[in-house]
Amino acid sequence: MQAKALCSAFLRASWPPSDASELSSEYIEETVDLALQARGASSWARDVPWPLFLNYVLPYARCLRVQKCRSQPCLALV
Repeated sequence: MQAKALCSAFLRASWPPSDASELSSEYIEETVDLALQARGASSWARDVPWPLFLNYVLPYARCLRVQKCRSQPCLALV
């Protein structure tokens, strides 16, 4: 399974039921894309074990402060 599809499936399987109706597919897709971009940005990020990546890097954030930190401009800092 492709990394993007695996990440999306992981999020959908682990999110609270209330999020299923509140979060758009576009939001989840953007979250997955940014997390995978961050993973590919440096050798140390690529070395993070897959289970740690799925559980601690990938999860979407509903807190505005965290959302801003995961935005495109912040990836330039990685």
